[in-house]
Order: sequence, then structure tokens, then C-alpha cells
Amino acid sequence: MCCANKPFKNYVCINCLGVYHESCMERLKNLKLLRGYKVECCEKEEIQSNLLRENQTLKNIIQNEFEEECRKLLEENCRFKEELENLKEELNLKDRKLENVEEK
Repeated sequence: MCCANKPFKNYVCINCLGVYHESCMERLKNLKLLRGYKVECCEKEEIQSNLLRENQTLKNIIQNEFEEECRKLLEENCRFKEELENLKEELNLKDRKLENVEEK
């Protein structure tokens, strides 16, 4: 995109959606005027390559976050299992005490 503080005449790149003034288009060598107000300021392959790189980066971030959340859930599950076992033992102990009291 060119000058951010000027109003645009709406020349738009069909690949990256960059917006340009007519005067800026004349100065830039890599802009190709297509039809109407459509231009190409970049190559589709370049855009696709950048998008693929960004997608891979996002996939890696999501995968890492997913793995971290799974690890946390597994740890929490282990803690719950330990707590359950402790509660079972405590309940068994109380049951035995109750049986002893009833026998007397």
C-alpha cells in the first residue's frame, strides 16, 4: 500500500489487495495496470508462498498449544486418580472403624 494519509482512487492489487493512488502507480515500477482500477503489484506465487509460510506457522502454534493443553489435562487426570484412590482408602478405613464400633 502507498501513502496512508491521502484519499485513494481505488487502484487495488488483485493478489494482495494493496491499494494505490494513481500518482503512486506511475512511480512504482512493479505495478501492472490490468482493467479498470485493478492492478498487480506482486506475483501470485509470492503471495501463496507467504500464505503457506503463515499457515505453517499458525499450524505449529496451534499444535504446540494443543499438545500443552493435552499435557495439562493428563496431569490433572493423574491428580484426580490419586485423589480418588486416597478417598477410597479413607472411605474403607472409616467403614472398618464403623464395623468395629458396631461389633462392640
